[in-house]
Amino acid sequence: MIYCIPTDTCFWLASNIFSEDDYKEIYKLKWRSYTNPLAFLVKWYEDIDRIIEITEEQIEFLKNYPYPFTIIGSINKNFILPEFLNKKVYSKIAIRVAKKCINHDIIRRLEYPSFLTSANYSWEKEIYSYDKALEIFWKNNWVKIYSWITKNYPPSNIFNFIGNTLELNFLRKNY
Repeated sequence: MIYCIPTDTCFWLASNIFSEDDYKEIYKLKWRSYTNPLAFLVKWYEDIDRIIEITEEQIEFLKNYPYPFTIIGSINKNFILPEFLNKKVYSKIAIRVAKKCINHDIIRRLEYPSFLTSANYSWEKEIYSYDKALEIFWKNNWVKIYSWITKNYPPSNIFNFIGNTLELNFLRKNY
């Protein structure tokens, strides 16, 4: 099942990372190139280090980071990617935290970790309204659309930590 969910920035598509069918359907829905990886959604901050290399101090920093964020890190050597994912494309993983970015009623309905990507065609701007999400995705039986209101904020800041420090390297900064 693919979910179209409102987040702290815009509507996103989400699905379980172990479903190859859902993975392919997301790329098809978005007209997205397989060379562009999807982000991962974890439920809690404490789940980040299962997927990427990160220190406890960096996780504490993220818990207090005041803006929407996507953290990028090298894959944890103990995390096993699904076989269908291209290991070169997914050598670094972008992660968002459900506790930070999603309505609590939706958090309990998803499976973790999940794929996460903005709910739009790859060449178009982000979707901020339920009506627009419905217009694009209603005809697709694969997609369940949730109807909470988003706040029309810019996309999240995307960054990685420099080594084991708390110094940030921004790939995108909106706040």
